[in-house]
Amino acid sequence: MRSLFPLRIVCGLFAGAAMLGACSTGGSQLPAAGANSPQNAHRGAAPRHSWMAHVDSSTRLVYVGDDENNEIMVFNQKTGKVVGEITESSGIADPQGLFVDASHNLWVVNGANGGSIQYRILMFPRGSTTRGEVLSDPDASNPMDLTICRNGTTYVTNNENFSTGTGSIEVYAPGSTSPTGTLVFPNVAYEYFVTCDSRNNVFTDITNQYFSNDVVEFKKGKQSGATDLNVSLNNPGAIKVDNAGNLLIDDQGSNTIAEYTKAGSPTGASITLTGNVFDFAVSRSGAFVGGSDLYKGGAFVWSWPGGSEQSTQYVNPNPHSLNFGFAFDPGQRGFGG
Repeated sequence: MRSLFPLRIVCGLFAGAAMLGACSTGGSQLPAAGANSPQNAHRGAAPRHSWMAHVDSSTRLVYVGDDENNEIMVFNQKTGKVVGEITESSGIADPQGLFVDASHNLWVVNGANGGSIQYRILMFPRGSTTRGEVLSDPDASNPMDLTICRNGTTYVTNNENFSTGTGSIEVYAPGSTSPTGTLVFPNVAYEYFVTCDSRNNVFTDITNQYFSNDVVEFKKGKQSGATDLNVSLNNPGAIKVDNAGNLLIDDQGSNTIAEYTKAGSPTGASITLTGNVFDFAVSRSGAFVGGSDLYKGGAFVWSWPGGSEQSTQYVNPNPHSLNFGFAFDPGQRGFGG
């Protein structure tokens, strides 16, 4: 049965006190680069070492996050072949949202909550399994997604702060490795995904305290003037900006990705998905969208706006995988990813 909220949130939302510790799969200090982190209790095998095949600058890549196995699978976008794995040995812990910036760096949201993990956001240069820059956020309880706007500002969604019971967006000014501000929409309960357009306007989907699912715009990434776009969703999924400058929004409750104007009006363009897509990305050309499927062991790509499923699929070889984050490299031209 489909959950009312993305899988990552179900534990925090419905678990009693006795279950909350079991739902929190993190808890270990982020390991030094190249070292193995302690094995999480619910994982069945010791963490594998990261590896990466040589990829030249012309090779297009696909990244798929595997929350259950604490890994990022790296695929050749054209062939579907696995060309690398970024694992716990590189500091991955319950990976959630993924983002590829203009310099081809991969950014990973570590979703592990609890314990002493403070470095929630990790950056990996293209072709490397050794992390570079990290963003710290000791106050985040359940980070989920991030985007980097054209002006260099980074926005990270904190699904729910367990101490306050509200979701938020942490703001990192260009060059900062710790939060420089916070965006909070009135009456927000849960914060999910985030993107920005070419004018540095920030868009996010939320659940408010009345359990209504909405899409919110923070104009120019500022708290003042935040607007509810009145887009009704059954189960909020990823949100992106397409190459036409409109919003693409994944509704997990209806298995669709639909296009809306930035004022919140549907354009009529949508595609029906064949699985439970948690996160998706828009290709550099804008002609395709690709998304990770939670339960089908990998990721798929569809034409946009036609919606035909492409023959190349990205099959996760890990048993019992939960595939959350998804990103293309190169990332989308000119927009937040």
